[in-house]
Amino acid sequence: MPSPAKSPVDDAYQRVETPRHKPATSSESDLSASKKEPSLRRQIVHGGPTSFKFTHLYRYATPLDKVLLVVGVITAGTNGALFPLMAIVFGDVLTGFSSIPVDMDTVNKAALDFFLIAVAMFFTDYLSYVTFYYSAERQMKALRSEALKHMLYLDISWYDENDALQLSSRLTGDTVKIKDGMGQKLGDSFRFTVQFVVGFVIGFVRGWDITLVMACVMPFMTISLGWLIKTMRIKSDWAQKVYAEAGSVAEETLGSIRTVASLNGEQKAIKKFEDK
Repeated sequence: MPSPAKSPVDDAYQRVETPRHKPATSSESDLSASKKEPSLRRQIVHGGPTSFKFTHLYRYATPLDKVLLVVGVITAGTNGALFPLMAIVFGDVLTGFSSIPVDMDTVNKAALDFFLIAVAMFFTDYLSYVTFYYSAERQMKALRSEALKHMLYLDISWYDENDALQLSSRLTGDTVKIKDGMGQKLGDSFRFTVQFVVGFVIGFVRGWDITLVMACVMPFMTISLGWLIKTMRIKSDWAQKVYAEAGSVAEETLGSIRTVASLNGEQKAIKKFEDK
């Protein structure tokens, strides 16, 4: 299979974190690389890239993964577009019941439309969930394998400045969060985005005046949502750091449980874990 195109972040990642496997080059290129390496180390190894494109998460995706992702996006968007249509059908039901005598033909047609929309929403929701979940699982397997591979080829000096016991906790906990973001949450984002757009289009077509009044509160909702996302991001970063430190304490204690038990250090280990 041809190797995927590498981004600048990938190139830096390879150069910095696999120095023992760096191929031989000319003296001029070695001198240039030696000048760039310290800054790259500080950025990639010690600090880590502050941001990257979301598409970089799929750099290990196979053609099957891409097909699953496309099917998931289409089905999630279809599911989101079907939900606002229920408001139109519900309006037809109210129109049928409000007429005297009751227009049973309109009511029966609306009931059939409700049934068809429900069946379509069931299948599209099921397909979107399965495709996004399966695609995320396959990506997590590839990401964990590549992460472990790069950890094994890191410079020994990297382990002098970082706690090696946190690696397993971060590798497990962080990839689970990434899987959630690439799985059902990604499908929900497409679904709700399409639902929002289609809902406002239907609203402006059927009743532009009341829809325009409701749209006036959108700036306040956007500001509050942005503040909420920023707060959750800060809390999530803090929680990941705390869980990694606590996990390293637990691994260190359980790995030397005989020594801890022989020295009666259980309470001290528990206190150290709780302090994290």
